[in-house]
Amino acid sequence: MSGLYHERMDLVDKNYRLKFPGHANGNSERVLPLRMTIAFALLVGLTGCASTTTSGSDSSGTASSVEPGNSVSQGIGSQDASADVTNPVLGTTDALGFRAVTVTVTNNSSKRSGYLIDISVESPDGATQYDTTIVTASNLEPGQTTTSNSLPITKEVPADAVPVVKSVSRLASSGGIGSQDASADVTNPVLGATDALGFRAVTVTATNNSSQRSNYLIEVSIESPDGATQYDTTIVAVSNLEPGQTANSDALPIAKEVPADAVPVVKSVSRLASS
Repeated sequence: MSGLYHERMDLVDKNYRLKFPGHANGNSERVLPLRMTIAFALLVGLTGCASTTTSGSDSSGTASSVEPGNSVSQGIGSQDASADVTNPVLGTTDALGFRAVTVTVTNNSSKRSGYLIDISVESPDGATQYDTTIVTASNLEPGQTTTSNSLPITKEVPADAVPVVKSVSRLASSGGIGSQDASADVTNPVLGATDALGFRAVTVTATNNSSQRSNYLIEVSIESPDGATQYDTTIVAVSNLEPGQTANSDALPIAKEVPADAVPVVKSVSRLASS
């Protein structure tokens, strides 16, 4: 979901809720609060605890200025991951009047990880904070790099405003929130062609191999064939699948342009019994 919030603002309604498009099996559009969307990303992609603050260097893009002595908090991560985040750049205003900060994230740890990055938009001298935002990156493999956009900045800020990384939380990704391994339930991830609106989506086949009616939350990463670069991430939701039942479901749209040889990789499958 790294580029979804900025590049696909037509999915966000006036109450800042994320709208799920209908799935291939005919489910109607559903709406999920934006805060819940972020919580899902953290719950599925991030696990951990313990919070301390350490010093780190904030690597800047063309619009960033960092005064000596500034520190980057490690947030809720157990290790200093400030070096994993570089090149914060405050983008130009888009057609809807929003701006976003773009950062480069490289997983320098030995485990698949998720990131929660706090960004402050400030005056060059650091005296004034104009706004804050967050960037998330999920399921980044060791050594893998991705470029992620922040949630939109809706306030008007001066032309010389700079983005400053304030905290980087890196947490080992879990295998999902289900109590059992359901990875075998999801097969055939396919990255579809670009539609008339310029978007693409991943389609997966989900088969409920459990003995209970179940819901699925499936995380998918769009990567280079060698796995070195993560271009984007997305999620697939499947609901009320009966035991033995199969459904072909579409992911949330991928708004980023990705190379023709990009491949979808299933990262986690959460299967939960329907209430």
